[in-house]
Amino acid sequence: MTFQLDKTTLTKRFSELTEGNWRNSFYIDCSACPYERPEGCGDFLFVPDETGRPFLYPMSIAAEQLGPIDWSECLGRMSNFMFRELYHRWLNTRTLERSCCPLRKMVPCVAWRCRQGDFDK
Repeated sequence: MTFQLDKTTLTKRFSELTEGNWRNSFYIDCSACPYERPEGCGDFLFVPDETGRPFLYPMSIAAEQLGPIDWSECLGRMSNFMFRELYHRWLNTRTLERSCCPLRKMVPCVAWRCRQGDFDK
């Protein structure tokens, strides 16, 4: 099933998963990304959902919807490499296109996604 979420719905879901406090998430630093970075692509906030599936919230949307976010107030900080290593088995079963950043493909609402559907399993 492929779906799109608007920014408000994405923010609401993130808020539910973090119990209304973005500090209950991890900060993913994408400053050393090996993939092409389209305009608007950047860091993420990460929290697992009820099933353990990773939920990524783009910082570009977080800043717009929630205001300034200081990564040092999050539960932790990791590089995009560390995140990809942490979830590599899960990502490998869902990523069909290897030339695009798997983190970008996980966000269901942003224009710079590579292709929809890979993470709907």
